[in-house]
Amino acid sequence: MPIAVALTAEFSPECRRSSLVTLMFCGFVVGSATAGLVAFLMVDAYGWQPFLILTGSMPLVLAAALWAWLPESVRFLTLKNVAPDEIASKLRRISPETNFAGARFAAVLRPKGSPVAQLFTRDLAIGTVMIWVAYFIGLLVFYLLSSWLPILITSAGFSSKNASLMSTTLAVGGTIGAIVIGRLMDRFNPHWVLAGFYGLAAVFTALLGVSTAYPPLLVAAVFGAAGALIGMNALAAGYYQTANRATGVSWAHGVGRFGSVLGSMAGGILLSFGWELGTVFTVAAIPALVAGMAMLIKSFFVSAAPSLDPVGQRANIEPSLSPLIRVP
Repeated sequence: MPIAVALTAEFSPECRRSSLVTLMFCGFVVGSATAGLVAFLMVDAYGWQPFLILTGSMPLVLAAALWAWLPESVRFLTLKNVAPDEIASKLRRISPETNFAGARFAAVLRPKGSPVAQLFTRDLAIGTVMIWVAYFIGLLVFYLLSSWLPILITSAGFSSKNASLMSTTLAVGGTIGAIVIGRLMDRFNPHWVLAGFYGLAAVFTALLGVSTAYPPLLVAAVFGAAGALIGMNALAAGYYQTANRATGVSWAHGVGRFGSVLGSMAGGILLSFGWELGTVFTVAAIPALVAGMAMLIKSFFVSAAPSLDPVGQRANIEPSLSPLIRVP
């Protein structure tokens, strides 16, 4: 997933990067929703073995398709000093009308040293920490919801089948929210957009603790809880440069996975203390507010990574070819 985020950001024009990255990542949440629906239809009729065979074979087919048809990032190819003709052949798929005859391609050289250490240079450190905080908390809240929402619903008197379908709305809600957030991030300050949606997620998560008796309100609460997390992918991808973009996004996802483990466990831990499940969801709204504060802090201290691209500042870059630097 981190590599898919980085590669999509590499090919996306900056004016539409957030929309395209979030739209691409919707495949993840749509897959989550589809898996729940397929399991709902298959397991009762055929058992769990055919379901696992189906879902296990699909990545093998995808791997073959990616090997055959997925192009490499043109910026990465430039860093590797690949022949200009090979780079131009990939760019013609984006802009067939452009004449690349005699074109040379330049990019910022990869900094020396550990790629991870580069995330904590003076210019990037605060932003990196705030991105990690938001990823960690976002995945904590998401997995707390997805792990314990079926129990919350069945405890309110709904059937297990209805609980399974209701849980699917979490992924569907994340998809719709991501598309809206991506568009807003391209038009307005992305940090403020994400902070606002984390705030809404906090409100909706708190509502989950008191709304189980009102299905429409419950559905609305589920729809609002996941979109901001997907928007984080676009923010992280835009924050780092080509030389450390994949590293930055990958480490943010890795740190976030610790949050997903804690989120899955947190419900059981709090219930063991005698808490009501509704109270657990209400308290879970607090971390979502902290994630929103992390976005505001990042916006205040550093809104974007400093430009390391003196060539790009001088060159006449065609918007349709962004993020390529074309030097006549």
